[in-house]
Amino acid sequence: MKLKSSGRILIYIIFTFLSGLAALASFPYYTNEELIDKSDLIIVGELVGPTGEEEFNNRFWWTEWQINIEYVIKGEVEEKAFIIRTPGAKDKNISTSIDFTLNDNHKYVLLFLYKSNDFYVPFSPQAIEYLMLKESNSDNLFTRFEFYDESIKNDIESYTRLNNITLEFKKEHNSNNIVVLISVIVGAFTIVFLAFRFLNKKLTRNKEN
Repeated sequence: MKLKSSGRILIYIIFTFLSGLAALASFPYYTNEELIDKSDLIIVGELVGPTGEEEFNNRFWWTEWQINIEYVIKGEVEEKAFIIRTPGAKDKNISTSIDFTLNDNHKYVLLFLYKSNDFYVPFSPQAIEYLMLKESNSDNLFTRFEFYDESIKNDIESYTRLNNITLEFKKEHNSNNIVVLISVIVGAFTIVFLAFRFLNKKLTRNKEN
């Protein structure tokens, strides 16, 4: 019985490994330099999770993901909460050999994206690099995160240095603080206005007397 169980586990591991190789074989391989060069947009951000799914012409599905952007390495994007797409969706009757997904067990991710109509899509699973937060108080990309693949870190550093790119950390704007500040300003203005009216009435009465 133990031999049968061990055999099944081994078969499952081999099948999973071969499935992963088959998926990667569906995509061209790019060097880091090629990925950087071909990308329309390169971002680092917090992987919030899937936000929806959309079917295309009864042929395949898209999954939409929200990324809270922290750094824009290449390209331009204004919003912090950004939506990207990956081909395929869970538990659908349509699947293709180029379906892949993001792993939302990871919190931070580096993405090499190309533009497809109005959305951005990773080139392949190779264009997705998960990062580990190392120094949360740092605004510097290369000290803030640990790169599992040091070669990608080195090539991104070289790209930013050669192109004189300053990576600005997109800090989270705390809307609660803004609301509090506005409330304080409005409250102070109201107090000044009421005090002015009170003094004005008092002066008017004194003149009448």
